[in-house]
Amino acid sequence: MTTTAPAESSFTEVPAELAQALEADRVARAKAKELICAATVRDLSEGALLELQHATAAARKEWDLMVATAAAEIGRRSAPELGAKGLARKNGHTTPERFLAGITGGSRREAHDLIRTGATLGEAAEHEKKAREAQQAGLPAPEPDTPVYPVVAKALATGDLSAAAASMITSMLDSARCDATPERIARVETMLVDKANGLSVNQLAPIVRRFQHQLQAAAAERRQEHLHDSRYLILSDRKDGAIEVKGVLDPVSAAPIRAALEGAVKDALRRRRDGDALAEDKRTTGQIRADALASFATHMLGCDQAPLAHATTRVEIRIDLDALRAGAGVADIDGAAMPISQLRRLAVDAGFLPVVLGGDSQPLDVGREQRLFTPAQRAALVHRDGGCAMCGAPVSHCEAHHIDWWSHGGRTDLDNGVLLRVACHHTVHAGGWDIDATATDVYFRPPGSVDPKRPWQLGGTAKFGITAREQRELELAARPPDEAGHRNAPLANAVPRPEHRSQRKQSPRRRKRPQPAATPSWLDQPPPDGHFTLL
Repeated sequence: MTTTAPAESSFTEVPAELAQALEADRVARAKAKELICAATVRDLSEGALLELQHATAAARKEWDLMVATAAAEIGRRSAPELGAKGLARKNGHTTPERFLAGITGGSRREAHDLIRTGATLGEAAEHEKKAREAQQAGLPAPEPDTPVYPVVAKALATGDLSAAAASMITSMLDSARCDATPERIARVETMLVDKANGLSVNQLAPIVRRFQHQLQAAAAERRQEHLHDSRYLILSDRKDGAIEVKGVLDPVSAAPIRAALEGAVKDALRRRRDGDALAEDKRTTGQIRADALASFATHMLGCDQAPLAHATTRVEIRIDLDALRAGAGVADIDGAAMPISQLRRLAVDAGFLPVVLGGDSQPLDVGREQRLFTPAQRAALVHRDGGCAMCGAPVSHCEAHHIDWWSHGGRTDLDNGVLLRVACHHTVHAGGWDIDATATDVYFRPPGSVDPKRPWQLGGTAKFGITAREQRELELAARPPDEAGHRNAPLANAVPRPEHRSQRKQSPRRRKRPQPAATPSWLDQPPPDGHFTLL
């Protein structure tokens, strides 16, 4: 059956060449829509369906760029200083975002992203043009009037970055410019663009926040004080007799609460998964958290000491040991920033002590002597994987799993362990995924049904967080030039492709453990119950 696409209104003001290109694109899209129908797609193989989805998504990104270019100009012509003469105001809208959302049928958030994306593309192109003209004239490249993000612009142009992801990255970099050197801003721009490939906006958001904490380490203390001063909790009676709980907590105060509640959820879901007939549980995760909070409060009322003397939940705070010793930088607590000054206060005043991994008292290689990973091994896995190594889910949702199954002879060692949430664990084993891990990196390789090329994909902290290597690069970028005017060269970004596990010898890989550096005296004290674990 042949369908004739409805005729669109002719262009009256668009230049003829552009009008012809738009009309040709309209005809091509009409033909594609005729071929891409529900009946046709239903008969496609999985491989063909994924190829179609990738192709249409790429086409959408290309169209988003064109929409963004026009949107940025609408935004420029609707600047607040233009008042009633602005384009949006003349068309009955208070802001360009409202105006554009009415045209696209999307949200104001999406309109904002399009306007910002178009501005990023335009500013980068204008700066490149001026730099080229200056070079031809034998002059130094001019300083841009506004922040320019060439790496983001290039990724947008090649379809490797969406408008929403680009807007998130550039907005954060703009906010951090007062606290970071241009070199650090440029390094973080490159790192975030590399990490954003293949991630959703929701997965990218916590990564962007972590880098923002690194760039704004000097402001972390002020931010934490503001968040701490803004904390509150309200319990109010509803008309139906229920109690409504509302509140806002700073990251440090919220961390043990979140860890305890999510631990209760994970335990309930594990018992449900294992099929314990005596522990039938049909509660939602929200109901489990509510019940857990009530149980904790009941226990607190019956406890003869406060705070609870027998708490066993650990809140893990990740920080570079050199930064801890130097007293400069920020720690990472559930993706939020904790100033080192506050961490030191917790360690000295509140009895929250770190644990140094890898010492003689806590061996990290267990082999076949026991099946479960030790707390020290799990802490090391948390440091390497940051959460679910496959999707970036929080640590509280994950369990340590053997890559080579224990039942098939797998060892309980770090290079045979990986943190996965339950859904990703089933995906790996049921879907034919391969995993390869070392003490510092973890890789995933999809089955041929997902990607016929089966490329190795980096996961863990290297994908969803900030590695020690990346932190060192940012520190180098923050240093002033030496006497010769040069900065230390950043470390290479290339990640070597690992061999498949089946190509290696069956004997375990043994590495010489590094001796821990000298640490503050309070690290040698025995840790109390409920201590923080510092990685």
